[in-house]
Amino acid sequence: MVPLLEAEPLLREARRVFDPSGGMGVPAHITLQHPWLGEGARRGADLEALDAAAAAWPAFWVDLVDIRTDGRLIYVGAADEAPLRGLGAALRAPWGLVPYNGRFGPDPAPHLSLAYGDAWAEVAAERGPALIAAAAPWLPIRARAEAVELWRRGEGGWARVHRAALGPARGR
Repeated sequence: MVPLLEAEPLLREARRVFDPSGGMGVPAHITLQHPWLGEGARRGADLEALDAAAAAWPAFWVDLVDIRTDGRLIYVGAADEAPLRGLGAALRAPWGLVPYNGRFGPDPAPHLSLAYGDAWAEVAAERGPALIAAAAPWLPIRARAEAVELWRRGEGGWARVHRAALGPARGR
């Protein structure tokens, strides 16, 4: 995932309206690959390869601009998805991974999730409009993508297990 700390206030508001326990410790982020690799691959050569792939990609700005809905999901979309899609592809390539094991297609839109769930029809009718109304005033948000992180869910919630810095920004 790419942490986007500048989006934390928006995410806190979304969680207040929709689900206070949402995220269980995960910061505002855009998921590029889930699942990544099995537990044993979170060390050694795989982490070195991840570090190298991340370092080869320059840090960049992400402009979060609008709220979108798609089935079971309310999310914030990026004005320009190309850097996020490119970074995701570069990070997945060494292992031939597909986001969400292909459940949402081979290349789902990168986004900041605000709410999702299997019982979405009921949730959307009840709290979706309030969530959208509460989140909209926070936009647009300009956030800096400077690293990718691996997180693991455990008994106490989610915890970061690895951070790989992106390379120096190019141009501007």
